[in-house]
Amino acid sequence: MRAVALVHPPARNENLAIVTIDPLPGNLLQFADVHGVIRVFLHLEKRVTFLDMQPTNLGQALVRLTHTFDRDTLVEESPHVFDNVNVTFCKHDEGRNWRRAEFNHECWLLLLGFPSNY
Repeated sequence: MRAVALVHPPARNENLAIVTIDPLPGNLLQFADVHGVIRVFLHLEKRVTFLDMQPTNLGQALVRLTHTFDRDTLVEESPHVFDNVNVTFCKHDEGRNWRRAEFNHECWLLLLGFPSNY
C-alpha cells in the first residue's frame, strides 16, 4: 500500500519546541530531573510559561509553550547558557527528524519522532 500526503496539514502545533541540553552528565538521567531543569529555566530565567512537557527521542524534552511567539523567541536566541549547560530550542518540525523523502523505493518503515501535524 502506498500512502502519500497530498497537501501539508494545517499548522496546529506552532507552540511545540524540542529542547536539547548540552552537555549531559555521564550518569543515567531521569526525565524528572530534565523536567525540573527545563521548568526552572523557563520560569525563573526566561519568565515563560508552558502547558505540557514530555520526553522525546529527538532531544531531552518536547515542550508545548503557552504562546507561539515565546517558542519563536527561544528558538531564535538558542543556545541559552544556563548554569554550566547550554539549553537549545528548535521547532518541533525542524529537529533531527527533519528530512525530505523521495518515494522511489519500496521498503518497510518504523516511524519514530513522526511530526505532530501528521
